[in-house]
Amino acid sequence: DGGNATGADTGGGGGNNVTETWTDLTWDGLTDKRNSLQRNDLFLVDVEPYRVGRSVRYAAVWFESGSGDRLYRTGNWTDFQEKWDDYADDNYRLIDLEVYIDGNNTRILGVWRQRDKPHIFRANFNWVTFLELQRDLSDRGYRLLDVEPYSYNSDLRYAAVWEEASDEERIWKASSEDEFVQKWKDYSSQDLRLVDMEIYTGEGNSKKHLGIWRDGDDRHKLWLEDTWDGFNSKRKTFER
Repeated sequence: DGGNATGADTGGGGGNNVTETWTDLTWDGLTDKRNSLQRNDLFLVDVEPYRVGRSVRYAAVWFESGSGDRLYRTGNWTDFQEKWDDYADDNYRLIDLEVYIDGNNTRILGVWRQRDKPHIFRANFNWVTFLELQRDLSDRGYRLLDVEPYSYNSDLRYAAVWEEASDEERIWKASSEDEFVQKWKDYSSQDLRLVDMEIYTGEGNSKKHLGIWRDGDDRHKLWLEDTWDGFNSKRKTFER
């Protein structure tokens, strides 16, 4: 359950693309829904696992598009890397990465879409080494697409995906919700758009808000820390 919701607005509503959002899906329910929506040219762009009691449930977003998708889940990084290599050979690019606990097992989940841009995937970095890698890849013409904090042997680690690009980007880790919302507003005024965010227990056992911003001038909104019912109600309002 969520706490108090926080919103931010730059004006305007949703776009014209057909989208579908589903919550409270089991893994089988997620895969069944994916197969069903593919027949209507709706393809996965984001999956979010979360806990309901002792069980894992999934929320997911589909966009109308002519390109296909791939969905894969495994329990170890070796298998995930092999699948990443296989999909890369078929021009599928990882766009969403999730690492989470299911029972006593670590799960690694990925969503791929058809794209022809070179991309890089790396995992198992602490914050300092992650920032070092980020600076190196930025200098080489790569931009962050997705970042995922996760626990590894009781330590906090980061995995991320980069794509070849030349636009502006920002990454910011905030220690409070107010700080994150203010940074969102600041970057919005610079024509930077939030493309990924994570809320997690970070260094010092404190709550962190981590975001990636990229160039953009589309209408956009931010809504945080709500219940699922509140989120779905706000989503419908934004999409009008």
